[in-house]
Amino acid sequence: MARFLSSVVLATLSALQAVAAEEFALGIYGPITSVSNTFLATAVAFDIDFRKHFNASLQERFGAPIIQVTGGLHPALVNLTVRIGTSDSHPDVGVSTVLDFFLGRDGRTPISGLVGGLHSAISFPVASLAATFKVPQVAFASTSPKLSNKDAYPYFLRTMPPDSIQGSAFWQWLVHFQVPSAVFIYSMESYAEGMFQAVGSNAALAGQSYRVSGVGVRYMPVQYDVEEARAALKLAMGVGTKFLLLVMTTDQSSSFFPVMRDEGVLTQDWQLLASQAVSVDAGGTSGFTKDDIPVGFMQFYPVSKGPKFPEFEKLWLQLTADDVIGMDASSRYNFDKLKVSLDSMRVRKVDDSFFSNTDLMMLEDPFLFDAAYTFVLAVNELLNEGKSLAQINGPVLLAKLKTNSFEGISGQVNFNADGDRLASYNLINMQPAPGGGRALVVAGMFDSATKLLSFVDDDPPYWMDGLRHDSPPDNLVTCAEGFTTEVGTGMCKPCPAGYYSPGGRGQQCSPCLRGSFTASSGSRNCTLCAQGSYAPEVGSSSCGLCVAGFFAEAPGQEGCSRCPVGRFVASSGASSCSPCGLKMVTAESGADSAGLCQCAAGSFLRSSPASSLSESEGCTSCLEGLACPAGLRPPLQLPGFWAEVLDEQARDYSVVRCRNSWECNGGLLGSCADGRQDRACNSCKDGYHPLTDGTCGECAAQDSLPMVFLGLGVALLMTFMLIIVNSDLSKQSLNILTVVAVASQLVMAVQALGAIRQMKIHWVEPVLSVLEFTKLLSLISTW
Repeated sequence: MARFLSSVVLATLSALQAVAAEEFALGIYGPITSVSNTFLATAVAFDIDFRKHFNASLQERFGAPIIQVTGGLHPALVNLTVRIGTSDSHPDVGVSTVLDFFLGRDGRTPISGLVGGLHSAISFPVASLAATFKVPQVAFASTSPKLSNKDAYPYFLRTMPPDSIQGSAFWQWLVHFQVPSAVFIYSMESYAEGMFQAVGSNAALAGQSYRVSGVGVRYMPVQYDVEEARAALKLAMGVGTKFLLLVMTTDQSSSFFPVMRDEGVLTQDWQLLASQAVSVDAGGTSGFTKDDIPVGFMQFYPVSKGPKFPEFEKLWLQLTADDVIGMDASSRYNFDKLKVSLDSMRVRKVDDSFFSNTDLMMLEDPFLFDAAYTFVLAVNELLNEGKSLAQINGPVLLAKLKTNSFEGISGQVNFNADGDRLASYNLINMQPAPGGGRALVVAGMFDSATKLLSFVDDDPPYWMDGLRHDSPPDNLVTCAEGFTTEVGTGMCKPCPAGYYSPGGRGQQCSPCLRGSFTASSGSRNCTLCAQGSYAPEVGSSSCGLCVAGFFAEAPGQEGCSRCPVGRFVASSGASSCSPCGLKMVTAESGADSAGLCQCAAGSFLRSSPASSLSESEGCTSCLEGLACPAGLRPPLQLPGFWAEVLDEQARDYSVVRCRNSWECNGGLLGSCADGRQDRACNSCKDGYHPLTDGTCGECAAQDSLPMVFLGLGVALLMTFMLIIVNSDLSKQSLNILTVVAVASQLVMAVQALGAIRQMKIHWVEPVLSVLEFTKLLSLISTW
């Protein structure tokens, strides 16, 4: 499909060129409505200077042509026509303008050669179209190294040297001045990214990639976000070097300079080196001007002013606004077909004051002039070789352009195999002006052939401390706070997290002491751990939170303390522990829950739930006769005591002493020995009888026979006693009286033994059996 479309395009182009066989149309495009109207004025100045060769009146007014056509001026060259278009700094506008040129959609002859443009981002798609249409393109800027790829862009050439050469100049500046490291601040578009990559490639070839780092700023051609740019600048300022390499397009740098001013970068504490596209005449609503640039500011400019440049300046000063945008000029250059009209453009419109001096002239203007003349000389040479205008296009024209060599207003113009011009770069330096103020002057030059940096009259440049130095001022190479000098490279490296440095020459990173930390690299000091946290090791990058049950009352702790007995904390990161309250304690230190609070042994919680109590209540001393183990449960009875629960909710008790510890054998409140009941466990339950161990056993059927026999015995004894009482004692024998006396003494003995049995003595056999027997006899005697 691609091959088919290419064939269709070429067939269409051949047909259009056949119609225009007697004209060589040259298109010139650039950001004339968005960056500078001087590009428009320069394009017109070129055409005027070219037409001087055939127009005596123009020669009379402006003088002889600046660029002389060598090898004889061919008469057919008069048919070389020029028209001008705009890219308005937008790829879609630039591509649309070029397509109109290629296809004649603007009502004119399709072009055979293209001059432009400025932005690499726009030249990428345009160069691809030029390769498809086989139209040679000579740019006056578009310095991205990627455009040197002839496999992708075979019809692309340029009169401004590529960024690969400027990148070599930047690298040589770092090497020459022994700068340990530098950080690029670049706009995120093809030009600036290409520059950053070019310098990075030089560093990599030298095995010193560590010396170059970069921070990108989003490309914002429509609405500039100052705070976003400020955040990127602060990030670059925190890298650890005082050398900032600024690489941006003109429109982006004009908005970025005020941000640098506000953040204190334009002071003696920093050093700026800028690329050629960076504008130091920003102007605009910010009020930023060249006077805000400090002495010592440096910038690389491609050598743009050759021996013929004064002749161009003379021509420039003779121009008028009518020459550039008058009715004749508008008709000649097809201004009515501009994608953005001259009345709608975003830059200052050409007026006569443009030509009162050369102050408004852009760096790229001489390269535009020479790019256009490159086509004039190539076409003339091909005409002299016998080619017709219809034959001068495509590969034939491209081959001749590559061999062109002439003295232009920017210097000697020629191209290498990649279509690149190998020009040198001037090192521009802001210096005090002899009459006061300041001025940008050429301080040195980078030779693209030798790749060496030399200085005018061997004088070193001014640095941003306002003085000349052969090497950077000490304050620029002394490491800032939070950084240390790396052994071997001399680079300032940020201290890692957990370390700090006060900065200064020879300062090393020190670990944070226990109880302090640094969470990020590049710290000037350590921060104490907050209350409730700790750092147990030196060189800590964070503080741990105290776990539940532990606390750190003061900042800067290397460990946490256990909550003391009687206090607790349930959450982590605590700075204090909460008291249990209600006179409660904890079993041990380090309690991590309120549920671990309890009454100490020997006391009990007077009321439940605890929330209903005041602080003066709570744990109360244990009552006599009760046992109070540690905890929150009710007390227990001690053996020999019995407690009555008067109020279970309030835990109000009445304690009495029992007859012995067997009947009241301790345990839960109000409990008795098995089978016993009532107050002080005095009684056996119904159907129970007392046992010898203090308990009561359940009565069985045979347990009533002894009582029957006992009753019969008692009845017989009573009958016998009545007979005795009612008889005449004198008639009774001494033996009977003796029996009665002995029986009465026996009863008294049994009663005495019964009393002894009631004593709190644990009797053993056989005494226990004798006493139990007396219990039975006691019943008989009392019955």
